[in-house]
Amino acid sequence: MTATPPSFAKTPPTDVLADMLRAVRLTGACFLKASFTEPFGVLSPRRFDATVPMAHLRHVSVFHLITANSCMIETTNGHRQQLNTGDIALLPFVAEHKLWRGDRPNFVPASQVVARHPKEGVWSFSHGGGGTETQMICGFIESAELMASPMFRSLPELVIERAGDHMVDRGIASTIGALTAQVESLNRGAEVVLGRMMETLFVEILRRHVEQLPP
Repeated sequence: MTATPPSFAKTPPTDVLADMLRAVRLTGACFLKASFTEPFGVLSPRRFDATVPMAHLRHVSVFHLITANSCMIETTNGHRQQLNTGDIALLPFVAEHKLWRGDRPNFVPASQVVARHPKEGVWSFSHGGGGTETQMICGFIESAELMASPMFRSLPELVIERAGDHMVDRGIASTIGALTAQVESLNRGAEVVLGRMMETLFVEILRRHVEQLPP
């Protein structure tokens, strides 16, 4: 972020965030369990094919939670970061990005490797060359109503919460643990519980980001 938008320049960021989140409710979410084996390369598009559930969302915020091993992520603007176990990458705005591991991976569109999971409410990604496995949970959240907020629009294209960062508080840590357990169990009604957990995680990440902004 380069400058504080004048609409909330004199208001504490946490107050603006609270007002923003009270005014809207996140609606609609899709969840994917991903299993990628090295070498792999996946291109997440700006818009998904109509055959997958993410296609119906108006404005998508995407997060990737790494649950095993690591991979690289890169945005179209060349912002590249390594993601390790426990790290969360949040892309507030629907945008093309790449996920990969290994030398010279062959990138395939995500729509080509997504499949319906046996349990309702969750889809899955499976792709790669058969080497070291990287696992992650991917969430796609409908966040169109938040686009009216100057604070939301001023977020960077990629926000990363590091598992080893002491600034990651208990709220995020406990939500990650519960979310991972829920995705693994996939009991009846899991999609409803996952939706609530994803909202909580989304809000926690935004809160952490806002708290770290300069006064």
